[in-house]
Amino acid sequence: MRNCYDFGLDTHPRFCILSKPVYESLIFCSLIPNEDGLMPHDEIMTSREVADYLKLNARTVTQLAASGRLPAMKLGGRWRFKRSFLEKWLEQGLVEGFAHEVGLIETHEASADCTVASLIPDNGIVLPLEPGDAQDVVSQLVNVGVEHQFVTNAPILVDAIMEREETFSTALPSGVALPHPRFRMARVLRQPFIAVGVSPAGIEYGAPDGSLTHIFFLMCLRTDALHLRALARISHMARSDAFIERLKTCDESDTIRQCIIDEEQQIFGN
Repeated sequence: MRNCYDFGLDTHPRFCILSKPVYESLIFCSLIPNEDGLMPHDEIMTSREVADYLKLNARTVTQLAASGRLPAMKLGGRWRFKRSFLEKWLEQGLVEGFAHEVGLIETHEASADCTVASLIPDNGIVLPLEPGDAQDVVSQLVNVGVEHQFVTNAPILVDAIMEREETFSTALPSGVALPHPRFRMARVLRQPFIAVGVSPAGIEYGAPDGSLTHIFFLMCLRTDALHLRALARISHMARSDAFIERLKTCDESDTIRQCIIDEEQQIFGN
């Protein structure tokens, strides 16, 4: 069995075929302690764990894996999944149109009352972002949480987000990026929040098509359920070129917030 997975290695996304030896070697490498003697921040997941993570039926997970639509490998007769591959599949799929395969994320009852707009605190929109590199952008957005005393250790959070970006960039071809730590980082977050940054001129952030990124949604959330709901909603909204253009041309934070509220209301009804 071979599985397809888009690594975005070129300026135009392409599918890579993972043979059994290649996938096994990737999994093996993920289980080797680093130079500090610690396990790397990646996780090998079972079908049941993936089902719980995506809020899908376990049978649906195995069907997606068997059909090659979910990055996976059979080891010892059982499906195994690398979390970093799974996250990239999820983010890309929600934007590129196979969100129906993870459609239950949006309606998961554990976070049904939380909207993207409600997670953006007062003064949670940075307009405009100061020019700089990816870490400069992340630091500016993390400062939103610091100013509200939501974040107890900013350097650790910034490092975790940048580690996630180095694995796979969260920049999308639409000009939107969704920076977030790979794990929920509850130990450094007193309260979940989303910070929004807008760069009218654009910033190089590793988009797969080489384009500049203008809109940043920093997601610092404490649970997988809330993270997946926010990810699904933002990715869905990011499909609208008109919505992105409105955000890029807004000259006030309150206007950006209202655009997000209006778009959520139009798409999701709340």
